[in-house]
Amino acid sequence: DVALRADTGMFGSSEAADREIQFREAERTALIAALADQKLTLKPPPAETPTAMNALTLSVLRYAARAPSALLMVNTGDMLMETTQINLPGTVNEHPNWRQRMTISATELADHPLIRAGAAEIRKER
Repeated sequence: DVALRADTGMFGSSEAADREIQFREAERTALIAALADQKLTLKPPPAETPTAMNALTLSVLRYAARAPSALLMVNTGDMLMETTQINLPGTVNEHPNWRQRMTISATELADHPLIRAGAAEIRKER
């Protein structure tokens, strides 16, 4: 979403976009550290490949499932590793908010391998 926000002029400057990229990298580092603390570390740390991102997603789902909350909500697009952002807050005409479609139909969700794998990881912790 950083590139999309930069493309729509939401940052106002390339320096602001660079700061957001640095912030995101720090957040990613903190997330990897939190996963390591919970023995959910991926070795080596994940690269930007679909396989590595799926492994990271499954680890994050297990991490979230360990929370003592009664309810856990998971974004379907995250489980499917969708890369198109469906909503970009602060835009009206710059981005087609809420008009993006998932890559699969709702009837395919229950049988999709990524959804099934994510649900299995959550069940391990709950």
